[in-house]
Amino acid sequence: MIKLLACIFMTIDHIGIIFFPELIGFRIVGRLAMPLFSFAIARGFYYAHKHGTLATYKKRMLIFAVISQIPYVLMVKDLSGNICFLWLVCLIFLEHAENKLKTSRHYISMCLLVLCVAIVPMAYGLYGFGFTLVLYYFQIKKENNTMLYLGYVSIHALLMTKSVQYSLMQVFTLPCLPIIDILKKYDYKIKISRNFFYLFYPLHITVLLIIKSI
Repeated sequence: MIKLLACIFMTIDHIGIIFFPELIGFRIVGRLAMPLFSFAIARGFYYAHKHGTLATYKKRMLIFAVISQIPYVLMVKDLSGNICFLWLVCLIFLEHAENKLKTSRHYISMCLLVLCVAIVPMAYGLYGFGFTLVLYYFQIKKENNTMLYLGYVSIHALLMTKSVQYSLMQVFTLPCLPIIDILKKYDYKIKISRNFFYLFYPLHITVLLIIKSI
């Protein structure tokens, strides 16, 4: 249910980007998509790591990151990486962070991954990366609403050092936290193939671009 809702918000956001770039309302509604997907990624890592299927999860994410890149570039009109690349980095980072036998190699890899997110242009960058970690540690691994909201505020405070305008826009992501808290209890009521969500990302962008070109 959470991922389905995220897809709806994402589609609204992308409709705004492609058809109505001058109307901010579409983008405001669309702010809720990324945090909901962040929750899904954090939860997906938790179970994949627990059941030993993380390698498959990472491989699938890489494949769809590559597939989605051309439609994404055509939509945003720049060469930044689509959000699937960010999710892949999050998965690899958490894999190192959750290794109980961490060595210096793991810590170096984690630092390099953070540096990669900071330097390489990709959708949501450090903001999306930080949001996913906050949700993983304070919502998935161990529920702590106080730390969850403190983490949320801290991410926005750091974001303001980069762009006040962008940070203010992301304030509209705040409703996602109570939405997640409510819906996670019923999330398994609606079961949809995981492949639907992977395919939906590049396909819906492609369909919107085709409609735009007609």
